[in-house]
Formats: sequence, C-alpha cells, structure tokens
Amino acid sequence: MYLLLATRFPNSVVVESVVVSVTACCAKYLDWRVAAKIVTYRGVGWAIDLFVLYKCPSTDGIFPAVFEEGREDLIPYLLKMFRACLVT
Repeated sequence: MYLLLATRFPNSVVVESVVVSVTACCAKYLDWRVAAKIVTYRGVGWAIDLFVLYKCPSTDGIFPAVFEEGREDLIPYLLKMFRACLVT
C-alpha cells in the first residue's frame, strides 16, 4: 500500500498510523452487494474506453493500450479489485 501511495502521491507523508481491529475490517454480504451495484462490468469497460491508447505510460509503466487489448481478460480481475477497494 505504501508503494502505491508513494508512486501516486510522491510528496505525501504519513501523518498518523491507525490500527484497526480485524472485526472492523471484515466486509459483510450487504457491502459486497452494494459494491457490485456501483462497480459494474460495463462501468469498468467504459473507463477503459476513456484511455488514450497510445499515450506514454505513467509511473507504473503500463501503457493504456494494454488495457484495451486485454480488456476481456482484465475486466473480471479489475472488477474484483475495485469492489474489494470499495468494500474495505
């Protein structure tokens, strides 16, 4: 997580460390249902369509065209990842 924050927000600093109990982080069934309504296959596909295909990669090194070329294989994984981010 720190690598992601450091990459996307290079000048940021950790202000406070927060410890959360495991039970507070556990997602409930309803949380996943709400996330599934918000993050949809069609929505992720729409977001991929907004990419400028042959633009230079960002700091993560991934070219936007990779998402377009592999969209059918990537979208199911992206759905799980985005929904998990929303739930937790």
